[in-house]
Amino acid sequence: MSGFERLKEIADGSLEPVYNVYQVVYDPEILKASYYSLKSNPASLVVGTDQKDLNSLGINDEYFSILSNKIKTEQYKPAPIKRVLIPEENGKSFEENALIKSRFASKLVNYSMPSLADDSGLCIKSLNNKPGIYSARWASDNNYERAYDMIKKSLEEKKFNYSYEDEGNYYLIEPKSIDQIDIKKNFIGEKGKMLSENLEVSVSFHNESPISIQLPNQISCKIDKTDIALKGQTVSSSYKPATLDNGIKIQVPPFIESGDEVLIDTRTIEYVKKI
Repeated sequence: MSGFERLKEIADGSLEPVYNVYQVVYDPEILKASYYSLKSNPASLVVGTDQKDLNSLGINDEYFSILSNKIKTEQYKPAPIKRVLIPEENGKSFEENALIKSRFASKLVNYSMPSLADDSGLCIKSLNNKPGIYSARWASDNNYERAYDMIKKSLEEKKFNYSYEDEGNYYLIEPKSIDQIDIKKNFIGEKGKMLSENLEVSVSFHNESPISIQLPNQISCKIDKTDIALKGQTVSSSYKPATLDNGIKIQVPPFIESGDEVLIDTRTIEYVKKI
C-alpha cells in the first residue's frame, strides 16, 4: 500500500492513525510531495541562519529513498542549525520594541521578505500608564500576585471628607491632619455632583498625586422632578426619566414622585430603591 493510499484510509477512518501515521511519514512519495509543496512557497528559498536555502541542498529522487530508509530505521538526525539569540527588548516604547523584533526577523532572512512585529503591555491610566513596556517584568513567570503587590505598593489610599467646590475644583479635608487637597472637576466627572458636605471618600495617590477617588457604593438623593406615570404604566413595563437634586438625570420606576428619597449606586449612577 502506498503512502497516499494509506493516508486516504486513515482520513476515511479505515486505518488506525496510531499504527499507520509513521509509515506514511517515511514513504518516499509522501516525502517528495512534501518537498515540492514546500518549494512552491517563496519563503523556502530564503537563505536561513545557516546561509543555505532549499535549492542549495542538492535534493534529487535518490535523496528521498535515502531519507525514507533513515527515518524507517530510526537513523535520521536533523542537521544542527546555528543558534540565534533574540535581542533584548530595551526600547523606551511599544513602537521601539516592535521595531527591534521586526528588524531582527528581517535580518534572519537577509531582508528578503517583509517583517511585521508588535509589542504590548498593561497600561493602567491611574498609574500614569504603568507598567507599560515593563509588564512582563511585573508578572514574570505569570506571577500575577507579584504584579498586584507591586501595584498596591505604588499606591497610597487615604480617607477624606468633602468640604466645598469652586468653579473648577472639589476640595477635600483629611480628618486627622486637617490637610486639604483639591481635585479637578473634570477628573471626577459627573460623579462629582454626588459629593455632599462631609461625605467620606477614599482617594488613591501615586507619587503623592491623587489618581482616583471612590465614593461610597450607595448614597441617598432626593428626586427634584420627574414625570407623572402614564396610566397603565407598571414597574416591569418601563422606567421614566427623573432629575436628582444634584442635577444628575437617571431612570426611575413609575411610582417614584418628586420629593422622594432614593438610593443611588455611585458606580453606575443608577436607581437602587426608594428609601
